[in-house]
Amino acid sequence: THTHTQCRRLHTKYFAENQPLPFFISRILFLIISLFIRPRNHGHEFIKTIQKMLKRLLLLPLFALLTVPLAAQDREALQTDSVYEFRFVPRKDMFFIPYRDNLAELERLSALVARYKGAITGGQTPIFVDAYCNSMPGKAENKAVARTRANRVKSELILHQGLTEECFVTHSHADKGDWVTVRVTVPHPT
Repeated sequence: THTHTQCRRLHTKYFAENQPLPFFISRILFLIISLFIRPRNHGHEFIKTIQKMLKRLLLLPLFALLTVPLAAQDREALQTDSVYEFRFVPRKDMFFIPYRDNLAELERLSALVARYKGAITGGQTPIFVDAYCNSMPGKAENKAVARTRANRVKSELILHQGLTEECFVTHSHADKGDWVTVRVTVPHPT
């Protein structure tokens, strides 16, 4: 036969190896509760009751943490970034609309510009244009080609959407690849 102490040792060993944190917390709670209340049943039922209480106590902070990202999303949802990427033939500065997905991207960008034209022309919503080129032999040549590529994309929007140069914030880069990205930060639709 075995004694109650031997049962407790086996139970203690099992939980200490498999669930160290809940076990540690349950032991502390057990000691605190045993100071004030003398339970009638010292067996497994009491330990199970304590474990249920611990699980509930551990779930409360978890649910509280889940609400933190939702509050941050509400603030970030006020504005949305829309990014459009136009590809260029290496060592060329011409903007070929049928090249790769340029036509689809230009149509998407044109629809967005038409929708927010008032905010764009009013200066509340700038259009960020970043042009890249790394297919030329020198850094100065890469920057010059990137600048020309940015101007070609902007010209499409100026000619067909009625925008002005003041609507754009332009940067040219002599690295990464042969493309132009256009980014528009617009108010989130409600």
